[in-house]
Amino acid sequence: MSLCKKIFPKIFAALLVLFLIASALASEEREIIQLSISYDINFNKVELSALKAMPGYLSEEEKPGNATIYLLSNEGTKLYEIRVAFIQPTVLISPPRIDTDTNTVIGDYNAIYPNEGLKQVNVPYYKQAASVKILFDKNKEFAFPIAERLCNNNNSCDEDESALSCKDCEADKQDGICVAAQDGICDPDCFRGVDPDCIPTAQTPTATQREPQVTPTPTQVSTEFSAISFIPILLAILLALLALLYYKKIKGE
Repeated sequence: MSLCKKIFPKIFAALLVLFLIASALASEEREIIQLSISYDINFNKVELSALKAMPGYLSEEEKPGNATIYLLSNEGTKLYEIRVAFIQPTVLISPPRIDTDTNTVIGDYNAIYPNEGLKQVNVPYYKQAASVKILFDKNKEFAFPIAERLCNNNNSCDEDESALSCKDCEADKQDGICVAAQDGICDPDCFRGVDPDCIPTAQTPTATQREPQVTPTPTQVSTEFSAISFIPILLAILLALLALLYYKKIKGE
Protein backbone atom coordinates (compact mmCIF):
# COMPACT_ATOMS: atom_id res chain seq x y z
CA MET A 1 0.00 0.00 0.00
CA SER A 2 2.85 2.37 0.83
CA LEU A 3 4.39 1.67 -2.56
CA CYS A 4 1.15 2.62 -4.30
CA LYS A 5 0.99 5.84 -2.33
CA LYS A 6 4.48 6.71 -3.52
CA ILE A 7 4.06 5.73 -7.16
CA PHE A 8 0.57 7.00 -7.99
CA PRO A 9 1.35 10.69 -7.27
CA LYS A 10 4.31 10.43 -9.63
CA ILE A 11 2.16 8.85 -12.33
CA PHE A 12 -0.49 11.53 -11.89
CA ALA A 13 2.09 14.32 -12.07
CA ALA A 14 3.66 12.84 -15.21
CA LEU A 15 0.30 12.48 -16.94
CA LEU A 16 -0.65 16.02 -15.96
CA VAL A 17 2.53 17.40 -17.52
CA LEU A 18 1.96 15.38 -20.69
CA PHE A 19 -1.64 16.56 -20.87
CA LEU A 20 -0.56 20.20 -20.56
CA ILE A 21 2.01 19.71 -23.32
CA ALA A 22 -0.61 18.11 -25.58
CA SER A 23 -3.06 20.93 -24.84
CA ALA A 24 -0.46 23.55 -25.72
CA LEU A 25 0.29 21.81 -29.00
CA ALA A 26 -3.41 21.58 -29.80
CA SER A 27 -3.77 25.35 -29.43
CA GLU A 28 -0.95 26.20 -31.84
CA GLU A 29 -1.71 28.44 -34.75
CA ARG A 30 -2.60 26.73 -38.02
CA GLU A 31 -4.58 27.37 -41.19
CA ILE A 32 -8.30 27.79 -40.54
CA ILE A 33 -11.50 28.89 -42.20
CA GLN A 34 -13.28 31.42 -40.04
CA LEU A 35 -17.04 31.01 -40.43
CA SER A 36 -19.39 33.85 -39.48
CA ILE A 37 -22.92 32.46 -39.16
CA SER A 38 -25.99 34.64 -38.64
CA TYR A 39 -29.28 33.15 -37.45
CA ASP A 40 -32.71 34.11 -36.18
CA ILE A 41 -34.03 33.24 -32.75
CA ASN A 42 -35.99 30.19 -33.99
CA PHE A 43 -33.24 28.95 -36.32
CA ASN A 44 -35.57 29.21 -39.29
CA LYS A 45 -33.16 31.49 -41.13
CA VAL A 46 -29.45 30.67 -41.01
CA GLU A 47 -26.87 32.27 -43.29
CA LEU A 48 -23.13 31.98 -43.76
CA SER A 49 -22.63 35.73 -43.79
CA ALA A 50 -18.84 35.65 -44.19
CA LEU A 51 -15.87 33.29 -44.30
CA LYS A 52 -12.15 33.68 -44.72
CA ALA A 53 -9.10 31.38 -44.83
CA MET A 54 -6.42 32.67 -42.47
CA PRO A 55 -3.87 31.65 -39.83
CA GLY A 56 -5.60 31.13 -36.50
CA TYR A 57 -6.81 28.72 -33.85
CA LEU A 58 -9.51 26.07 -34.03
CA SER A 59 -12.70 26.57 -32.06
CA GLU A 60 -13.29 24.22 -29.15
CA GLU A 61 -16.30 21.95 -29.10
CA GLU A 62 -19.28 23.24 -27.11
CA LYS A 63 -21.04 20.31 -25.49
CA PRO A 64 -23.82 19.42 -25.27
CA GLY A 65 -24.56 22.17 -27.81
CA ASN A 66 -27.54 22.20 -30.14
CA ALA A 67 -26.00 21.79 -33.60
CA THR A 68 -23.18 20.11 -35.51
CA ILE A 69 -21.18 21.81 -38.24
CA TYR A 70 -19.74 19.63 -41.01
CA LEU A 71 -17.04 20.57 -43.49
CA LEU A 72 -17.52 18.53 -46.68
CA SER A 73 -15.60 17.90 -49.89
CA ASN A 74 -17.09 18.17 -53.35
CA GLU A 75 -17.84 14.43 -53.23
CA GLY A 76 -19.64 14.81 -49.92
CA THR A 77 -16.82 13.31 -47.86
CA LYS A 78 -16.75 14.57 -44.29
CA LEU A 79 -13.50 16.45 -43.71
CA TYR A 80 -14.28 17.79 -40.24
CA GLU A 81 -17.10 18.14 -37.75
CA ILE A 82 -17.56 20.14 -34.57
CA ARG A 83 -20.31 20.40 -31.99
CA VAL A 84 -21.43 23.99 -31.32
CA ALA A 85 -24.05 25.91 -29.36
CA PHE A 86 -26.15 28.61 -30.99
CA ILE A 87 -27.50 30.83 -28.23
CA GLN A 88 -29.40 34.07 -27.94
CA PRO A 89 -27.56 36.56 -25.72
CA THR A 90 -29.58 38.65 -23.31
CA VAL A 91 -29.28 42.40 -23.72
CA LEU A 92 -29.97 44.39 -20.56
CA ILE A 93 -31.44 47.85 -20.88
CA SER A 94 -32.37 50.31 -18.13
CA PRO A 95 -30.62 48.38 -15.35
CA PRO A 96 -31.68 49.11 -11.77
CA ARG A 97 -29.77 51.60 -9.68
CA ILE A 98 -28.77 51.48 -6.04
CA ASP A 99 -29.86 54.23 -3.65
CA THR A 100 -26.71 54.88 -1.62
CA ASP A 101 -28.68 56.56 1.18
CA THR A 102 -30.99 53.63 1.85
CA ASN A 103 -28.82 50.94 0.24
CA THR A 104 -31.81 49.67 -1.71
CA VAL A 105 -32.25 48.68 -5.33
CA ILE A 106 -34.55 50.97 -7.27
CA GLY A 107 -36.18 49.71 -10.41
CA ASP A 108 -35.80 46.36 -12.12
CA TYR A 109 -33.92 44.74 -14.96
CA ASN A 110 -35.50 45.23 -18.34
CA ALA A 111 -34.19 42.55 -20.68
CA ILE A 112 -34.81 42.03 -24.35
CA TYR A 113 -33.76 39.17 -26.59
CA PRO A 114 -32.44 40.13 -30.02
CA ASN A 115 -34.14 38.63 -33.04
CA GLU A 116 -30.83 37.66 -34.59
CA GLY A 117 -27.54 36.27 -33.38
CA LEU A 118 -24.06 35.85 -34.81
CA LYS A 119 -21.84 32.81 -34.30
CA GLN A 120 -18.16 32.62 -35.24
CA VAL A 121 -16.60 29.17 -35.64
CA ASN A 122 -13.06 28.31 -36.75
CA VAL A 123 -12.60 25.04 -38.64
CA PRO A 124 -9.49 23.61 -40.34
CA TYR A 125 -8.67 24.83 -43.83
CA TYR A 126 -8.73 22.15 -46.53
CA LYS A 127 -8.04 22.86 -50.19
CA GLN A 128 -10.75 20.36 -51.14
CA ALA A 129 -13.39 21.90 -48.85
CA ALA A 130 -16.50 22.55 -50.95
CA SER A 131 -19.41 23.11 -48.57
CA VAL A 132 -20.47 23.67 -44.97
CA LYS A 133 -23.48 21.88 -43.52
CA ILE A 134 -25.14 22.88 -40.24
CA LEU A 135 -27.43 20.28 -38.69
CA PHE A 136 -29.54 21.38 -35.73
CA ASP A 137 -30.90 18.93 -33.17
CA LYS A 138 -34.44 19.80 -34.27
CA ASN A 139 -33.68 18.26 -37.70
CA LYS A 140 -33.19 21.65 -39.30
CA GLU A 141 -30.42 21.49 -41.87
CA PHE A 142 -28.64 24.24 -43.80
CA ALA A 143 -25.95 23.82 -46.46
CA PHE A 144 -23.68 26.46 -47.96
CA PRO A 145 -21.25 26.08 -50.89
CA ILE A 146 -17.90 27.68 -50.06
CA ALA A 147 -15.43 26.68 -52.78
CA GLU A 148 -16.34 29.56 -55.10
CA ARG A 149 -16.43 32.02 -52.23
CA LEU A 150 -12.94 31.05 -51.10
CA CYS A 151 -11.61 31.33 -54.65
CA ASN A 152 -13.46 32.14 -57.87
CA ASN A 153 -10.35 32.74 -60.04
CA ASN A 154 -11.57 36.03 -61.50
CA ASN A 155 -8.22 37.83 -61.02
CA SER A 156 -9.78 40.05 -58.36
CA CYS A 157 -9.32 39.62 -54.61
CA ASP A 158 -12.93 39.42 -53.44
CA GLU A 159 -14.30 39.82 -49.93
CA ASP A 160 -14.19 36.16 -48.83
CA GLU A 161 -10.88 35.39 -50.56
CA SER A 162 -7.40 35.60 -49.09
CA ALA A 163 -3.84 34.83 -50.14
CA LEU A 164 -4.10 31.49 -48.33
CA SER A 165 -7.06 30.24 -50.34
CA CYS A 166 -6.78 31.98 -53.71
CA LYS A 167 -4.23 33.22 -56.22
CA ASP A 168 -6.54 36.16 -56.88
CA CYS A 169 -5.10 37.67 -53.68
CA GLU A 170 -1.37 38.38 -53.69
CA ALA A 171 0.48 37.84 -50.43
CA ASP A 172 2.25 41.20 -50.70
CA LYS A 173 -1.05 43.07 -51.20
CA GLN A 174 -3.72 43.90 -48.65
CA ASP A 175 -6.39 41.22 -48.27
CA GLY A 176 -7.29 41.73 -44.62
CA ILE A 177 -5.24 38.74 -43.43
CA CYS A 178 -1.79 38.88 -41.83
CA VAL A 179 0.43 35.93 -42.76
CA ALA A 180 3.46 36.37 -40.53
CA ALA A 181 5.48 33.55 -42.07
CA GLN A 182 9.15 33.91 -42.94
CA ASP A 183 8.53 33.34 -46.64
CA GLY A 184 10.34 36.27 -48.23
CA ILE A 185 7.09 38.23 -48.60
CA CYS A 186 6.26 41.30 -46.52
CA ASP A 187 2.54 41.20 -45.77
CA PRO A 188 1.16 44.76 -45.51
CA ASP A 189 -1.75 43.50 -43.39
CA CYS A 190 0.60 42.72 -40.48
CA PHE A 191 1.38 45.20 -37.74
CA ARG A 192 4.91 46.51 -37.57
CA GLY A 193 7.31 43.91 -36.21
CA VAL A 194 4.92 40.97 -36.68
CA ASP A 195 6.08 39.77 -40.11
CA PRO A 196 9.85 39.05 -40.00
CA ASP A 197 10.05 39.76 -43.74
CA CYS A 198 9.03 43.40 -43.23
CA ILE A 199 12.52 44.60 -42.33
CA PRO A 200 13.81 48.14 -42.95
CA THR A 201 15.10 48.78 -46.46
CA ALA A 202 18.55 49.65 -45.13
CA GLN A 203 18.85 46.16 -43.67
CA THR A 204 17.54 44.36 -46.74
CA PRO A 205 20.27 42.18 -48.29
CA THR A 206 21.27 42.83 -51.88
CA ALA A 207 19.97 40.71 -54.72
CA THR A 208 23.27 38.84 -54.95
CA GLN A 209 23.11 37.96 -51.26
CA ARG A 210 19.58 36.66 -51.32
CA GLU A 211 18.80 33.00 -51.64
CA PRO A 212 15.86 31.95 -53.82
CA GLN A 213 12.63 32.11 -51.86
CA VAL A 214 9.78 29.68 -52.38
CA THR A 215 6.31 30.87 -51.47
CA PRO A 216 4.94 28.20 -49.12
CA THR A 217 1.65 26.52 -49.76
CA PRO A 218 -1.00 26.71 -47.02
CA THR A 219 -0.02 23.24 -45.82
CA GLN A 220 3.56 24.44 -45.29
CA VAL A 221 2.47 27.37 -43.15
CA SER A 222 0.23 25.34 -40.89
CA THR A 223 1.42 23.56 -37.77
CA GLU A 224 3.27 20.35 -38.54
CA PHE A 225 2.45 18.68 -35.26
CA SER A 226 -0.85 18.19 -33.53
CA ALA A 227 -1.86 16.85 -30.17
CA ILE A 228 -3.42 13.83 -31.88
CA SER A 229 -0.01 12.53 -32.88
CA PHE A 230 0.98 12.49 -29.21
CA ILE A 231 -1.87 10.23 -28.11
CA PRO A 232 0.02 6.95 -28.84
CA ILE A 233 3.04 8.31 -26.98
CA LEU A 234 0.91 9.24 -23.96
CA LEU A 235 -0.68 5.79 -23.92
CA ALA A 236 2.71 4.08 -24.21
CA ILE A 237 4.08 6.09 -21.29
CA LEU A 238 1.00 5.34 -19.20
CA LEU A 239 1.26 1.60 -19.88
CA ALA A 240 4.96 1.66 -19.04
CA LEU A 241 4.28 3.38 -15.71
CA LEU A 242 1.51 0.93 -14.84
CA ALA A 243 3.74 -2.02 -15.76
CA LEU A 244 6.49 -0.62 -13.54
CA LEU A 245 4.06 -0.20 -10.68
CA TYR A 246 2.76 -3.76 -11.09
CA TYR A 247 6.30 -5.16 -11.23
CA LYS A 248 7.39 -3.37 -8.06
CA LYS A 249 4.24 -4.44 -6.28
CA ILE A 250 4.84 -8.12 -7.10
CA LYS A 251 8.49 -7.83 -6.18
CA GLY A 252 7.56 -6.27 -2.86
CA GLU A 253 5.24 -9.18 -2.07
